[in-house]
Formats: sequence, C-alpha cells, structure tokens
Amino acid sequence: MNRYSVRIPYDYPQYGTLTCDVYAENEEEAEELAMDYQNRHEEDYNDRDSGDTEFDYNDMTIDLEEEGVNPPTNPYTQIPQSIESSHLKVAAGFIGDLVLV
Repeated sequence: MNRYSVRIPYDYPQYGTLTCDVYAENEEEAEELAMDYQNRHEEDYNDRDSGDTEFDYNDMTIDLEEEGVNPPTNPYTQIPQSIESSHLKVAAGFIGDLVLV
C-alpha cells in the first residue's frame, strides 16, 4: 500500500483547496478513493470563505509520498462486534458528518 498526497481545488480556485493523504495501491485507485471523504486522512482545508463549497475533481493532483506503508485504521470500516458497537459506529459517522458541516 502507498501513501499519496492529494490536492483538490474548489470549483472556484481563488477560494482555496483541500489537501489530504490517501492510501491506495496505485494512482488511479488513489484518485477514486479521494472523492469520498471517508477515505481521506489528514485533511487540511485552505480556504478564504466559510460557506459551502464544491470540489473540482477534474483538477485534482496526486503525488506519491511513501511506498509500502500500512494505512491507519478507519473506524467507519471496522466490523462491529455487537449490536451496541454497531450503534456506536452509526453515531460516530453521524457526528463526523456534523463536524464537516
């Protein structure tokens, strides 16, 4: 698995960019994974506007940062061990979505 640095500009580049890390086997997979926020690690939003924004995925840039690494664990992709933990998984996802708003 490789770690890729991804830069995704906003639809209006003068308003900023999103930079993050994505873990994938190749650049094509990294590009596909970067389109879903749950696959992004170490997100950094460099913006000048606090309003809602859309990303311009067509101008996304991807650079290989490191090869042969283990990706960090993602709590959204772990299989729950019980009903209680599945409820916690749903709650964590909901809270994570609220934080992004």
